[in-house]
Amino acid sequence: MRFSCCEHSMVAGQHVFTSRTANCVIHNMLKMSYYYLCLFLCVANAFNLEPRIPVLKLGDKDSYFGYSVAEHQILDTTNSVQEHVGNSRRPDRK
Repeated sequence: MRFSCCEHSMVAGQHVFTSRTANCVIHNMLKMSYYYLCLFLCVANAFNLEPRIPVLKLGDKDSYFGYSVAEHQILDTTNSVQEHVGNSRRPDRK
């Protein structure tokens, strides 16, 4: 990111803070906050793989529950890959 509004000046070897400098700092902080918010939302949305069938798991307080839960479940016992391959044949061939 480029922060082009910032200007700093030195008087007698010391930084001089003006209202423009303060506004620039606030402006840059808002830009970075917006950037991090967008980044967080993209990561949070990418993690939710199946929103139609939520699986909620709860654990005891002060436990390592989130590190020990297997986050998968088998919903169908048939092999769906074979079904799709079997149904994809052309109708003129048997």
